[in-house]
Amino acid sequence: MDNLNVIPDIFWIKMKKMNCDEMLKEFEPLFNPRSVAVVGASRTPGKAGYVLVENLLNLGYRGSIYPINPNAKEILGLVAYRSVLEVPGTIDLAAVIVPAEMVPQVIQECVKKRIKYLVIISGGFGEAGKEGKRLQDEITQIAGQGRSRIIGPNIIGMISTTGNLFVTFAPFKQVRKGSVAVVAQTGAFCGAALHYLLSFQDFGLSKSVDLGNRCDLSENELLEYFLCDPDTRIIVLHIEGVKDGRTFLETAKRVSAKKPILVLKFGRTEVGSRAVASHTGSLAGSDSVYSAAFRQAGLLRVDDLDEIVHVSRALELLPLPNDNRVCIITFSGAAGAQAADLCIENGLTVPNLAGDTIAKIRGMSPPWMGISNPLDIWPAAERSGDVGKTYAEAINAALVDENVDLIIVLVNVSYTPVSQSPMPEELAEAVKTPLTKPVAICAIGYTWDVERYAEVLSKKMLPVYPTVKSCVQALSKLYQYGMYRKQT
Repeated sequence: MDNLNVIPDIFWIKMKKMNCDEMLKEFEPLFNPRSVAVVGASRTPGKAGYVLVENLLNLGYRGSIYPINPNAKEILGLVAYRSVLEVPGTIDLAAVIVPAEMVPQVIQECVKKRIKYLVIISGGFGEAGKEGKRLQDEITQIAGQGRSRIIGPNIIGMISTTGNLFVTFAPFKQVRKGSVAVVAQTGAFCGAALHYLLSFQDFGLSKSVDLGNRCDLSENELLEYFLCDPDTRIIVLHIEGVKDGRTFLETAKRVSAKKPILVLKFGRTEVGSRAVASHTGSLAGSDSVYSAAFRQAGLLRVDDLDEIVHVSRALELLPLPNDNRVCIITFSGAAGAQAADLCIENGLTVPNLAGDTIAKIRGMSPPWMGISNPLDIWPAAERSGDVGKTYAEAINAALVDENVDLIIVLVNVSYTPVSQSPMPEELAEAVKTPLTKPVAICAIGYTWDVERYAEVLSKKMLPVYPTVKSCVQALSKLYQYGMYRKQT
């Protein structure tokens, strides 16, 4: 970690003493402000200062919007002001997107206006060398003296679906509301990467905050807030470096005992570490130290955006398992073998099934069929002529098997549904809810068929995965989190 001995500042000391009601009230002006000023608002379509105002107008924000531009009287139909000091009403939140050298004066005016939160989108600070670092220290001091809080600088912005608040110059047409909060240390994650995550039909956002250079507000404070936030069930952190390692670990450990935290960290290699330092000014630190610290604090490390979606899906829909024993129900011996290998490689086990389960499946199968785990039920389906019923009986047998903690159901959706694949409605009917054990469906085949399975089965709290690997990795993280919760 970058530094394990940083003394918490006055804000952090204050926050550590807050209960949840006080915490929610403290952050209300940030995530659900009554009014927003855009300092550096532009009349030119496509420019960042224009898109900021446009996003607020078009995406449902209901509070007051104040464009600040000394050379404009009106922007996008809104009255423009020369300075925040000329705005007649109070301002809860200011987005600042002016050249770096102008930011100190803007911050002074915001402090005088008693604006609580300042989203500094402008770049050219700590990431830009000695002079940029001097400017960053200056704005931090000005804001701190006035009890204003800074998010950034050098960021894309922030989103709160709670208040239909889009303080960002990244273009968004719509955002699906959900229970995942995203905290990132680089703007690209809250732009292009967030667009990708939101392209999945079952990924929904509660809040998103780009921290950038983190001259003031940090991931530690946001973790404390999201622990209390009723709209957030899962937290995703993108980390490039941690300034106060001890405080981060203490906070993350306390939060992950209540809500799962997924961590995506780049800079594992020497080249990656240099890239991190060049665009955020963060010291990446030893990757092995981070990995060990994440495990200690109960954080779930993921490798890419797809894994964020897959693991979030399992955490959102499934109960936590009691242990790591997996029953694999498959249409193919080869697919079952692949799943077994991946389970073992990801810290899960593939146990012998209980005698009652074996007897149940043997009674359905042809005499020559050996019954074991993975459980290849295709011969039983061919014998019965009813693939949906065969899957249903196998799943229900595994649900009551005392040797089984998790269930993976492999389905081939590329063949004629009547003859070789259970319909998604059949699987939905087969699995009794609420689930007593995690059941995940791996639907292998045409993308549009997989999407249909997902659409139907997600309503029954059954996650659907497009590959065996994604399914196993998600259940492995679900197991890891379940074990951490047991320990705490």
